[in-house]
Amino acid sequence: MKCKTCGLEGHNRRTCPTANNTSSEETRDRALILRIDGMTRSEQDEMHAEIVKLKKRVTGDEVKATLVEGSSRELPSKIRALIEKKENE
Repeated sequence: MKCKTCGLEGHNRRTCPTANNTSSEETRDRALILRIDGMTRSEQDEMHAEIVKLKKRVTGDEVKATLVEGSSRELPSKIRALIEKKENE
């Protein structure tokens, strides 16, 4: 496998020793919140699987992700509970 960062064989962008030692590394201070309404259960399941794959492909292992799923009626309370849990940690 050829690294997209340095062009050498044997590792990838996430494990590149060159990338880990650069001072120009971006600050990890960004977040993304996305809400999609009106999906079926099978569409939700497929979307979930693709988001997990995309997260693994695009970000490093140090990036944390939270995906909240549910019906449109129960979603706001699930999100509120998650936020309250995070604030109490």
